[in-house]
Amino acid sequence: MQRDQSKYFFFIAFIISLSIHLLGPYYPVFLYQSGLSVGFIGLMKAVSLFSSGIFAFIAGTISDEYGRLRGGRLGLTVTALGIFFILFFSHNLRILTVAFLLLGIGSPLLNSFEAWIVDEYKKAGKLEDTKKLFSNARILTSIAAILAGFIGLLLSQYSLGFLS
Repeated sequence: MQRDQSKYFFFIAFIISLSIHLLGPYYPVFLYQSGLSVGFIGLMKAVSLFSSGIFAFIAGTISDEYGRLRGGRLGLTVTALGIFFILFFSHNLRILTVAFLLLGIGSPLLNSFEAWIVDEYKKAGKLEDTKKLFSNARILTSIAAILAGFIGLLLSQYSLGFLS
């Protein structure tokens, strides 16, 4: 087991937690300020959750077939693309719908990172060390969530209206 793999896992966990806790509370307000109705924003959230539920079955197969690390990286890429579309194309309802579909597709693939790191620890014969790994990851993701709150506070002082 290489230390670099654990560091990579911690970095990914931190980034995912930061983005979830930063984007989650902010994007509905951003979309509302962009002129979308609360009902439409709720519908988009439902689209994301529905596609996530459907794709959860496929995500495991993709990770098993192509590797858990690749599956996780694909999840990061697809999720980042969805976030990009939300921020820069919120005025186009078709692209916005695709963005929320992408978020739903990317979300189950992100779980591949946990399966990957467990596999790596298992290969190294250190499966018992995963308890400490996930405990430390939980602390780190909590710090990311708190940091996201402060970043959100700073962002609320400015408008991202220039994006729309």
